[in-house]
Amino acid sequence: MKADGLDSLHYVTDQTHGAVRLNVGDLRKLGLKVGWDPYDKNPHHGGVWGIGSRGKRRVREIATTVRRAEGETLPIPRRDPAAQAQSEEARSKSAAPSQAEARATAKMETVPVFASNGTVLLYDIYVVKEGSRTWIGSRRTIEQCRNTFDAHRRRDSP
Repeated sequence: MKADGLDSLHYVTDQTHGAVRLNVGDLRKLGLKVGWDPYDKNPHHGGVWGIGSRGKRRVREIATTVRRAEGETLPIPRRDPAAQAQSEEARSKSAAPSQAEARATAKMETVPVFASNGTVLLYDIYVVKEGSRTWIGSRRTIEQCRNTFDAHRRRDSP
């Protein structure tokens, strides 16, 4: 596209479509096959093969958003080493269960993960059940944490 003088968003003409940039070398490091896969309306189109359901998250982690699609929420950013260490430290701490916690079926606990500038990057979500803490994910807002926790509880209900 560069050789033909085209902008990186040349083929993204619909406002409801987004675009990401992927580094071919990074994709190949993941063991994926990358190549030219043209079609009628886009002779510059490329393809990635071998992603599978497990590989989608790995690909998302190395993708850089060029333009968000209409209505798309921001992806959770990759964590820097300090944020990752903070999450692992919080995960390793086991809170002493109170009698109320021991009797409760499940309770949500969130731990903020801070960016280097001191702002909250996201929240780690834990399920506290019978005094045991289990990490179930990370989200940007407390509302998203509650939704994730509720979905987790529904999934684990008999």
